[in-house]
This record gives sequence, C-alpha cells and structure tokens, in this order.
Amino acid sequence: MKNRILAISALFLAICSCGQNENIPVEAESIKLSRETLELTKGDTFRLTAEVLPEDAEDKTVRWTSLKESIASVDETGLVSAVAIGETVIKATCGNVSARCLVTVTAIPVTGVKVVPSEITITRGSTQQLSVEITPEDADNKEVTWSSSDESVVLVDANGMISAVAIGNAAVKAAVGGLEAECQVTVAGVGVENITLEPVSLDLMVGETAVINASVQPEDADYDGITWTSSNAAVASVDAGSVVALSQGEAVITATAGGKEASCTVTVSEVPVTDEINIGDIYFSDGTTSPVLVEGKTPVGVVFYVGDPSVNDAALMRDHPDCTHGLVVALKDAGMQYWQLRIQFYQRHVGDWVTASGTGYKTTVVDDETINLIMGYNNTKAIEAFNEDEANWDWNVDAIQCVLDYRESVAAPETSSGWYWPSPKELSLLCTGEYNGSINDIFNETDNLEVINGKLSAIGGTPLNNTTPSGTYESYYWSSAESSAYQQAIYVLMSNGSVGPQSKGYPPRSIRCVLAF
Repeated sequence: MKNRILAISALFLAICSCGQNENIPVEAESIKLSRETLELTKGDTFRLTAEVLPEDAEDKTVRWTSLKESIASVDETGLVSAVAIGETVIKATCGNVSARCLVTVTAIPVTGVKVVPSEITITRGSTQQLSVEITPEDADNKEVTWSSSDESVVLVDANGMISAVAIGNAAVKAAVGGLEAECQVTVAGVGVENITLEPVSLDLMVGETAVINASVQPEDADYDGITWTSSNAAVASVDAGSVVALSQGEAVITATAGGKEASCTVTVSEVPVTDEINIGDIYFSDGTTSPVLVEGKTPVGVVFYVGDPSVNDAALMRDHPDCTHGLVVALKDAGMQYWQLRIQFYQRHVGDWVTASGTGYKTTVVDDETINLIMGYNNTKAIEAFNEDEANWDWNVDAIQCVLDYRESVAAPETSSGWYWPSPKELSLLCTGEYNGSINDIFNETDNLEVINGKLSAIGGTPLNNTTPSGTYESYYWSSAESSAYQQAIYVLMSNGSVGPQSKGYPPRSIRCVLAF
C-alpha cells in the first residue's frame, strides 16, 4: 500500500513539472549582424541584417538605433542612410541583447572636371573669366586650384580670372579633388586700328630730303614694324619714313602697319637754276652750292656766311685770292681737345712767337678790336708754323691736331681754302650771324645756328651742340685765338652765342672746322 502511494505521488510531480516547462518562452541570447563595420559614401544606403539566436527564440524583434543620426540614420528595417561625413555606431537590440556596427561616412568624390571654355583666344592686355563644371554636382570637395603653364603669357587668379600678359600660348589648369582639366589660351596681339602720317603731302625740290612721321593707334598695338613704299621710286625714295626727292614728278609714299595703311603725296620739282648763294645752302665736294641735295653730289658742309672772308685776313687773300664768296662749316666736329695742355711750361703767347719768328702771319692774340675780325685762316697757319718749330714741340698747341686729322678724313674742294680752325668772329657768325657791335656783348643770340643745325641734320651731318649737360663742355667751341692773358684762349658758347676766355690747359672743348670758298 505504501509503495503504491509513492508511485502515484511521483507520477503526479512528473505531470506537474512537464506542464510548467511548456509555458516558459525562449529568450534571445545574442544577435549577429551582417556587417560589423561599414563604409558608405555620403548619400548612399545599405541594409544591415540581424540574426537573433537561438533560432527558437520566441521574440526576434530587432530595434535599430544610431548613435549619431546626423552622421548616419537607420530605419526599422536596418536600412542605413549616410547623412554626413564622420563615424557613428548602428545598434541592433533584441530583448536584453544587442550588436553594433561601426559606420564610416566618407565624402562624395569628384568624378569629373571641365574648364569652360576649354579653349579661348584673347587679346593681350584683356581679361576673361573661366568657370569649372564639376561632377557630380553634390561632390563634397569642390575647392578649385588654378594655375598657368606660362605666367609670362597668361596669369590666373584664385577665382579663375585670366589676364593676357603677352602674345603666346599657355594652358590654364583647374585642379579639383585630385582631378585636373585645362583651357588652352591663345593670346593674340593688339590689332592696329589706324595709322596716320604727318605731313600728308610734301613739296620738294630734286635733292631735298624730308621725314614723314607715322603714328599707329592704339599706342600699344602689336605689329611687325612699319613698311614704307613709294609708288614711284624714281621720283622719291623712302627709307623708314625718310624721303629723298630724286627727279621731277609725283610719288605716293605709303606706310603700312598691321594691315592698315596711310599715304603721303610727294610732289618733286626741279631745282631752279641760280648763281645766288644763301646762308643754309649745301656746299658740295665739287665746290658748288645748292639749297637742296643734288643727286650724285657729295655734301661736305653748309654755308653759314655770305661775303668776302679775306677782307681782314691777308694770309687768306694771299693764298686763296678767289675765296671771296663766303664761309662753310664742316658736317661734323673735328673732336674735343685741350687748346695747349702744357701752357704752364711755355708761359707765353703763341702770338708772341708768331710776331717774332717772321712767318708773315699776324698774331693770334686778339684785343677788343681784332676779336671782331675774320682771321681763322691766318691763325691756323700761324699755329701750324708754331707746332712745326722743333723748339716748340714740348708745348705744341694740341687742338690744331683735330683740324689736321679732319683734313685727312674729309677732302675739301681745290677751289676752297681747305679746312681751318675758325677765329672767334667766324664762330660768332656761325652761331649768331651778323651782329652790329662787339661780339663780346652777345648773349642769347643763336638764330643763325638754328638754321645751320637744321640743314646739317637734314643732310646727314651732326648739329653743333648747343646744349650743355651738367659738368660737360660739348657746347663750348675753341677758337684759334688767344686772350690777352697768355694762359687763356677764346671760346664761343653755342648755347647762347657768348664769347669768353678760358684756360688753355683745362678742360677740353669742341672744335669744328670751316673753310672759305
């Protein structure tokens, strides 16, 4: 009986225990995510999946959350959306268990770059704005770095504004997010808009010359020089705007630059036949004169005085009795030299030796009266005789050598006196012209020199320097005459026509030869 009761009790406990186990739910013990780390580009999505274990867990509902929804969000299905660059954690929770996925959101990369326009031609000195097209439009790094392959041709600023510096070619590049694109830039020259000539007409006589000045607009235009042509080169030739009248007739001088042209009509007349001689006439190597250049003749000087230069110069009258028409100045200076560098050793007038030596020449020393006489030929011959005397070799007159050298280089006509060193009066005539009174009183009288210098320039000579740069003596011209003080000689200042004495020994001064014809 007792055993039966025990068996029934055991059966009852077993039945009760079995019923209790069937009512207890199976809980989630772990979650396994499809990715533990995830890298997304901003804007992309990715669906995470979660496996809840054990498989027979009664509640497998997963709740999704993001630690930083501003970086990446996640919906109830596990769909992750990349919002902004950065890192966050996506958490999957089921019951009391969870799993995590580290999500990294990266920038949207630049996949394409294009410079607009991709090629362009602009004018030197101009500017042009370039732009950049970037794909995709929502790429994160859109910072553009501009550069030029040749900044001597094209410059570009940080905003893509290009500046054309010089004619040529250059590539302007835009770099964005590791990619590059470029615009091929051709810089063209500034075109010539117009060309004008001054004058637009010329009346010349055969042998005359003139200069036509050309102006190109705009001033900064790019062109390969001005081309000059003559419609009739036998009538008038042209070289770089310099016109020479060759024969009677008419010619049109045309200047061309950058595709534009302008013209000047030149009318050439024959030189009138006349025996009249005037100041400013050209003196030729054959001893003839003309107011204009004559084809086939070589100019050697310009007439600066008309009259008989031998009236007071007995030596000139004796040696060249036919030279009574006037005086001619040489085309260029004979040089710059001391009058007599070693005067401190001689300490006398050259004129004293001239008077005492019996040479037949008058003294080279001038006073208030003789300074107004034309005596250059006499003085030159007297000084040559002084230098030729062996007793004077240690204190020769240095400046006379310039005259001797000029004679060797430029032959004077046989009908002339030959080149000599002018006296104060001759230099004064050259600068001031005829003057009523003593040349010692002249100041700011240079009218004659302006005429002579103009003609010298026109025929290829060198004008007498009538300006004096500070510290120089180019416009001071030595005469062949001495002052009453033995250590001084007479000069004429071409800038104002004044006459005065200066030390023979220092400084050197200019010398210009003349001749009588």
